[in-house]
Amino acid sequence: MKKRTKPCFLFTAFWVLILFALPCSAQKKYEIAGTIKDSATKELMPFVGISILDSAQNILLNLESDAEGRFKTTLPNGKYTLLTQWVGYKNKSLSFKVSGKNITDWEILISEDKAGITLSEIVVRAKENPAYRIIRLANENRKKNNKLIPYMQFTAYHKLTAQLDGLDKKFFEQRLVKPAKEKLLNVLADSTFTDTSRTSMIVFIRESVTDNYIKAPNMRKEILKASRSSGSFDQETMNFLSLANLDLNFYENYVTILDKSFMSPIADGCFAFCVYEQLDTIIHAPGDSTYRIKVYAKTPRDLVFHGTIEINSKTWALTKLDLTVPDKANINFIENLNTKQEFEYVNGYYVPKRFESSMGIRQKYKGYGVSARTVSYFSDYKFDNPKPNSFFDGELFALDENAKKIAEDDTTFWNKYRKDTLSKKERLGFGLMDTLATLNFVQIYIKTYKFLSSGRIRLGKYLALGPFYTLASLNYLEGVRVRLGIKTTSEVKKLFVYTYAAYGFRDKEWKYQGLADYEFSTHPWVLLGYSHTRDIETPGIQGFTLAQTNILAPFFRRTDLAGLNYYTENKIYFKTRPVNGIEFTLNALTKTFEPSYPFVFSYTENGITTLRSTYFNAELQLDARFSFKEKFIGKGRDRVVIANKYPVIYTNLSMGIRNIWGSDFEYQKASIAITQRLRTPPFGFIRYYASSGKLFGTVPFPLLHVLKGNVTFIHISDGFNLMNVNEFVADRYSMFIMEHHLEGIIMNRIPVLKWLKLREFWTLHLAEGSLTAANKAMTVTSLQPLQAPKGVYVEAGCGIENILKVLRVDFVWRVTNRIPNRANFGVQIQAAVSF
Repeated sequence: MKKRTKPCFLFTAFWVLILFALPCSAQKKYEIAGTIKDSATKELMPFVGISILDSAQNILLNLESDAEGRFKTTLPNGKYTLLTQWVGYKNKSLSFKVSGKNITDWEILISEDKAGITLSEIVVRAKENPAYRIIRLANENRKKNNKLIPYMQFTAYHKLTAQLDGLDKKFFEQRLVKPAKEKLLNVLADSTFTDTSRTSMIVFIRESVTDNYIKAPNMRKEILKASRSSGSFDQETMNFLSLANLDLNFYENYVTILDKSFMSPIADGCFAFCVYEQLDTIIHAPGDSTYRIKVYAKTPRDLVFHGTIEINSKTWALTKLDLTVPDKANINFIENLNTKQEFEYVNGYYVPKRFESSMGIRQKYKGYGVSARTVSYFSDYKFDNPKPNSFFDGELFALDENAKKIAEDDTTFWNKYRKDTLSKKERLGFGLMDTLATLNFVQIYIKTYKFLSSGRIRLGKYLALGPFYTLASLNYLEGVRVRLGIKTTSEVKKLFVYTYAAYGFRDKEWKYQGLADYEFSTHPWVLLGYSHTRDIETPGIQGFTLAQTNILAPFFRRTDLAGLNYYTENKIYFKTRPVNGIEFTLNALTKTFEPSYPFVFSYTENGITTLRSTYFNAELQLDARFSFKEKFIGKGRDRVVIANKYPVIYTNLSMGIRNIWGSDFEYQKASIAITQRLRTPPFGFIRYYASSGKLFGTVPFPLLHVLKGNVTFIHISDGFNLMNVNEFVADRYSMFIMEHHLEGIIMNRIPVLKWLKLREFWTLHLAEGSLTAANKAMTVTSLQPLQAPKGVYVEAGCGIENILKVLRVDFVWRVTNRIPNRANFGVQIQAAVSF
């Protein structure tokens, strides 16, 4: 018997190991992911039912494609059948095998059931879809649920990550990347990364904790308590990106993402654009339940969300959202744009609990991409003891004096607010940026991006050379013109210095500018500066050296420039921003005018009238800018204003002073202008500019108001495209310019064209003015007779934008003040890149 014991034991142990090994191996699962598409149109099919069957044809699991037609699950090794089911489409059955690797990017094509379904007569009785009743009640209660909270303060934790997606073995073999391959793979440390798989790599991560204060109706303050990040990204910009989630208010008819207006699922008129389906009712506690509703667009190219929302059954308030912008929506560059929101009921209010947003940009032909994700958690709500109004003055974002005292590795502090643990890739992201910063290919990419975006090359830490788009140009006065400038960078605090030199090979004249200013304070903002300039210009084209002396300008002129003159200007300027939304600029300047063309005006002094061609002028100018509820990031001269829905008003008062340092004229000018971008969804947006002004006094032509004409085939939005330069002048004027961008509301519904994601718009440019006899008579000789428009000058146009995502074409008609024997119609182009 003893001889049989060992073989029996081994035999038994063998099968015990096998029996234990089988379930262990079953625990290893592999990702199965893909998309469902229409076989004819290749459109992604949302919410298609999917069943996974085992080898015995038993159903293992049921799922459905998401709002973008994607599906994902995990399965162990084995043989399976995938079955699709969708109303109006043929059921499709596919056999597949899982054998030790992931199956990704699986494209499943389903076909319409052309034979259709023959039904006997059906009597439809009037009964409302329950989902529509819920949406209607949520809409009716929007104002009640969106009521302003008088005062609220809370703590927020924000996590912002950016990652490279779709990385495969070929990516690491590219010429610029290959030298860093080993370092990157070591940092990546992804054991599942194989020759056929793709992975992602977090290249930037930032965590921050802020104290937030909101006071009705429009005051807000965010104070940074602590932050830590990889790399050296601008902290205030990161703060703004993190807090941007709070501005997505789905109780408004439309929410703005990437400067686009997306319809809220509970907006007025939502039934004309959205389809709804009630999925289930979720019981949270006795008497507390929410309805879960599926929403998707009737026309996928409209700016409408797909996804799910949850609505409380008593208050009809939104409690949870998971919404995605469809891939077919008429937006550019961005994909997988998703937003999630969760609310909790605190002290009689629904307040944010967790917000999340994500989006990506993918390189289609290689599959590489970049994506970003922001997650915010909100806690510690308080509604009493409001801060005084003075607390909210100054910048929207401020830094807590104790913020730097919190260590980056203080896990107790970060775990208190984080609410979730960092993933492995997120932890690696904190160290990855330091690794990347040392790599040559990353430095090449960074320097190339900075050069293309600014047109300048850094010379060390404190100086930048450029811009290079003004390096060479061509005009009739200078012939070939070359120019080069240099300026201080943002690393130089408080002080800003800029200078350039230019030379014309035909007139053999040097032109130059020197400018310097200094910030004395950022709150309130106070700046003082001085500039000295010797260059050329043409009346009516402000910023001539920037707009007309760049390297491409000569190739797009329909006629040559006319009326160029030399000038020398000295200017002292003082700028201040005493409170947010109000800015004043005081300029004191002297300027000489030296024409390069036949120009004569009559000048009277001590009762004696003479003819002159040059003059010297001294002027004081007071400019004011008013912007209601303005938001911005940054400080001082480096701040960036965030566009809002309110108008911006500009005013100007100018005074010419005679006999100061020999100046020649005395006059007064006053003007006012207003500009605004009005959102008019679902019909896009309107941008308008209106201004009016008057001059009191008698001055020669260059000091009058010259309506801005256009000598190029490039469309200008702030002037008149079929008006010649210097064609109309006035001492009293009014103008109105409007563009209505329809954002594809028509093109989205035209077969074939809808695939191009074109967008339509129309424009209207109006001007009127008058010229007194005295001002008209003062200029004796000029390139053309001085005249104001007869009646109202009208330009009307229409066009198509988003052509190849980067171009706009305008068709413009000159309706009044038409010129005989000349084409009063023009086709113009413009580079116009937008989301």
